[in-house]
Amino acid sequence: CGSGNVGVIAIGNPSLQPEESQSWTVGLVWEPVPGLSGTIDYWNIETKQVISGSDAQLVVNDPAAFPNALVLRDPTNNLPGVPNSGTLLAVATPFLNDFKQSTDGVDVSASYRMNLKDYGTLTTSLDWTHVLHFTREFNDGSTYQYAGTHGPTVLSSSAGVPQDRFNVTLGWEKGPWNVTGIVRYVGPMDTIEAQELPDCLQPDFGNCTVASFTTLDLSASYRGFKNWQIFGSVINVFN
Repeated sequence: CGSGNVGVIAIGNPSLQPEESQSWTVGLVWEPVPGLSGTIDYWNIETKQVISGSDAQLVVNDPAAFPNALVLRDPTNNLPGVPNSGTLLAVATPFLNDFKQSTDGVDVSASYRMNLKDYGTLTTSLDWTHVLHFTREFNDGSTYQYAGTHGPTVLSSSAGVPQDRFNVTLGWEKGPWNVTGIVRYVGPMDTIEAQELPDCLQPDFGNCTVASFTTLDLSASYRGFKNWQIFGSVINVFN
């Protein structure tokens, strides 16, 4: 949007239509022996007329293409003979029904509960999610595949769409005591906006991939007091 500080203001759009979505899931539950169970699910979600904010640069390039858009410039320093060409001060960007979004994937989970008799109960579980596709089809006909990439970067926190995540949980319980450890894994991502936009978002770092990472969370609680419970937790123990 040009150099200097430029204000970007999100505004309404009376022509907005509500989003429409449909989803379906099919799965299987398996319990081969007492205490051991597993599930596998395939999920598919499609959302039409997704509401999103306009790109400020696109509004500056062609304000007439966006309903209610406003480009505010400094009227005191227009280019000679060119009206409304002064320094860019602010851009009002309307919300739009901008694209159709489709995503599908597989969830797998398993758990086992073991009775240790005098030593309490031990519970282990695994939860794994694999994203097969995360696609956006825009009104101009362009389609982008984001699974396994750092995009869509316009999402809050720019968290990306890693294709794999899993948690492994180990819990022990005996009387009033409960101790739980959770190992969390997030798979690698290409540092690009989408598969169809392969330019590296951080070329100065010398590599275009966010490596996978694994963290450990620990928590414990004690319920041996009347009407009271003591608990504590440490998130990401090894930083």
